[in-house]
Amino acid sequence: MSRSTEVPVPTLTDIQRSVCAQHLDEAAFLWSQWETSLDSARLTLGDLHDIDERRLLAHLDALVLGGSAVREEFLTPALADTDPGLVTAAALALLAPESADDAPFHQVLEALVVGGPAPRPWLQRALEVSALPARVPAVRKLLEQEDPALVATALEVLGFWGVEAGTELSPWLAHPAPEVASAALRVARSTFGPVSPHLLARALESPHPRVQDEALITGLVLGIEPTFTLARCRQLAVLPEAPRRTALLLLAMGGETSDLRVVLEQLGRPEVMADALWALGFSGRMEAAEACLELLADPESGGSAAEAFGAITGLALEGPFLLPGEQEEDEEPARPAGPALPRARPEAVRQWWRETAHRLEPRGRYLLGRPLKGEWLLESFEHVPLRRRHAMALEVALRSRGAHLVQTRAFSGLQRAQLHAARDSARRWNLESPFRTLSTPWAAASRRPVPVPPAPPRLRPALPSSEALAVTGIGMVSALGEDAAECCAAGRAGVLRIM
Repeated sequence: MSRSTEVPVPTLTDIQRSVCAQHLDEAAFLWSQWETSLDSARLTLGDLHDIDERRLLAHLDALVLGGSAVREEFLTPALADTDPGLVTAAALALLAPESADDAPFHQVLEALVVGGPAPRPWLQRALEVSALPARVPAVRKLLEQEDPALVATALEVLGFWGVEAGTELSPWLAHPAPEVASAALRVARSTFGPVSPHLLARALESPHPRVQDEALITGLVLGIEPTFTLARCRQLAVLPEAPRRTALLLLAMGGETSDLRVVLEQLGRPEVMADALWALGFSGRMEAAEACLELLADPESGGSAAEAFGAITGLALEGPFLLPGEQEEDEEPARPAGPALPRARPEAVRQWWRETAHRLEPRGRYLLGRPLKGEWLLESFEHVPLRRRHAMALEVALRSRGAHLVQTRAFSGLQRAQLHAARDSARRWNLESPFRTLSTPWAAASRRPVPVPPAPPRLRPALPSSEALAVTGIGMVSALGEDAAECCAAGRAGVLRIM
């Protein structure tokens, strides 16, 4: 008589079910909070980790420690839920690198394929922040799907991971579905082979704003016809009803005095002013700061003007520089859904500028009041509001010609690792040089680092040996603590009690 070698799935007790449900609910809530915070005008990278991310990862770790019982009873069923946070949290736990096999990963891929359009963006985000080299082939396999939305999702994930598609990109760059074409343009920044200038030029003329924006960025990152790409930026900046935010940003960063003036001229168009102010804050130019100074009293744009002015000059908008009635930041930093950008007291700022302006050179670029050098650009990711990092990462990609792609929507540990990896290269960047002068990447392709997707960060150290304990994380023991987060923290420290 043969014996079955199949290991039965452990059964959870009612107490364990309650604890696991709390871990999953808390992880879902914290993921939603964390995702929203990525565009905060107040929080910094350190805040992102300390407020939500640390606790989110702790709850996910607790779910992973639950093993197959938690996976079968909580995580797999949650993939079919309609709550975005719950679906993403369950997928994140299933995608944890601690898993002993790849079955949970394939469960997530199956949910992505058969679950329809609703959960697709939630599962995509979970995959994006859960990169492992062994998962690349399975995601590339999705490119064989007939559904353009699934192909676009696969390309987006591969682009986020910084790996090549593993196939010729031209069919995707020429694809009629805008979501596929735009995703292919993102992947093109990580490719080691040439990208067709003809297809890029066609994308620059696309009627779809997202395709057009991605083409502008990819063209400059790869150095494909930069003169033509910048000319297209100038056209979009002045055309009525055109998508212009990315074009203005690239012109402001690009280093050309004439391009900066194109952006400054858009301040006279009310419908463009917000995008122009956003772009000017990344120009780093003294002329841009003085233009923002003149708009501090504007009731509609004063907050944006103050933000851009501070980004260039380093003025901290607090105390005597705040307009009466504006609330200063509390000890607990405000969420992005909180109040609008604070407005400055114009006269106080003007007086400060009269005393400070002599420190800036008219032809230089500045960030937070310091000359904009490559190393300072990377260091400042820790100091600026989270929403400003996305544009700064764009400059890193442009100056490194795609060798360093900082994913500002990844967990903070990966962001910091990517910034650290760019430090040696950053010492050689001249951030005052126009984009058109940067060399093409093809000549230096052999010197570009091969992008290997890292594992997502985990907070807990290695747990005590399972052989010594003869228990699993939530099998026969539970952690001491008053709530789910404390229990998980105690578990990471090895403080346990017998159930």
